[in-house]
Order: sequence, then C-alpha cells, then structure tokens
Amino acid sequence: MTEFLKFKDELTQACGEIELVPSEGEAKTFFQFLQIFKKWSERVNLSTITEQRDIIYKHFVDSLVVLPLLKGCSTIVDVGSGGGFPGIPIKIMKSGCAMYLLETREKKSTYLKHAVRTLGLKKTYVVTSNIENLKQDELIEIFGEKKVDAVLFRALKPNFTMLKNLQSVLSDKGKVLFYGAQEDSAAELSTELAPHYHLEALKKTNLLDFERTIYLVLRTA
Repeated sequence: MTEFLKFKDELTQACGEIELVPSEGEAKTFFQFLQIFKKWSERVNLSTITEQRDIIYKHFVDSLVVLPLLKGCSTIVDVGSGGGFPGIPIKIMKSGCAMYLLETREKKSTYLKHAVRTLGLKKTYVVTSNIENLKQDELIEIFGEKKVDAVLFRALKPNFTMLKNLQSVLSDKGKVLFYGAQEDSAAELSTELAPHYHLEALKKTNLLDFERTIYLVLRTA
C-alpha cells in the first residue's frame, strides 16, 4: 500500500466518524497539506502534534466538525489560523467559499501563504494582523464590500475587543463560533465576555481521547 493510500484510508475512516466522505481530489489535497505542514513544523512552531494519525484526527477532522453549521456561509474568517486550522481543512471541503486566514505572526503567515499557493486554494486570503488592533477603515480594506457569514475561533479565545471590531463586518445572519475543548474553559470564557456576550452550545463531538464542543457567541440583548 502506498503512503497516499494508507493516508486516504485513515482520513476516510476519521471523516466517517463525523459523517463526511472526502472525494479522491480532496484526499489528495489533504495529503499534500500534510506534507507541507510536517515540513514547515520542523522550522516553525506550528504544533506539538506530529504523528500522522493524530494530525488527521486532532487537526484535520477536528477542524471539520463545524461544517454542518456553515451551510449557506460564503465568506468565512479563521482568527488566529496558526497552522491553518480550521481554515484550510474547511476550505478544502467547502471550496466555493471565500476564506480569510488571520494570523499575527509573520513566520506563520509566510507558511500559510506558501500552503495556500501550493495547494492552489482559490479565494483564500492570508492577513497578517491582530484583529484587536484593526480600525473600521482597515476592516473595510480587508473585506471590501463583502459581509462575513462566519468567524471561527479555534486556536485562541475571543475577547470583547475582537468581537466588537468584528461586529461591523458580520452579515445580517453572520455568526461567531468558538471551538471549546472543555466545559470549564467555556464557562471561563462566558464569564469573561459577560454581560455583553454569552455562549450557546451547538454541537458536541467525541474524537479519539477528547471532546469538542462548538459554541455560538451571541450578543446579549
């Protein structure tokens, strides 16, 4: 069995646990992304996860658990993209969307630009900036006339300033989604955002030895 076929079997099995079936082309793109991620991880601190099976479950598939909540979303923002998660896996499986990968660190932005270019991902934009520091005119310069349908927080937790800044670029039905790993971390975030925002659990998924809960971040009326 070739290296790709072994990877494809592992990816297909893992995706099956969240009721997804990657096509042959999507599997090839994920395999190519795996090679880029592993190579750059040797130079840039992208992740402590290095084993192929763990990368598939804890990065690729974990990123994709949010997909059912992104139906109808054409413009998506991944805040604190880092290694490209969750933005790049979502883009591979939802190729028609416009994806913005926001990253504050120059080295990781360079890696993201290389990955996007090498994988041939269209309508995928790497923005080297801190969302907390962006002013209204800068947000308009980045997103133009587009309105954002979904903002994703996985590698970091949203704070009041981030949410306030993003509010102006959200579409009427735009949503902010947070990847929660533990209930106590979500409770802590909820306390930090009160009284302006609160969390609503939307989807819970078990992967390997951890549980992932996707929370909707809502403005408090």
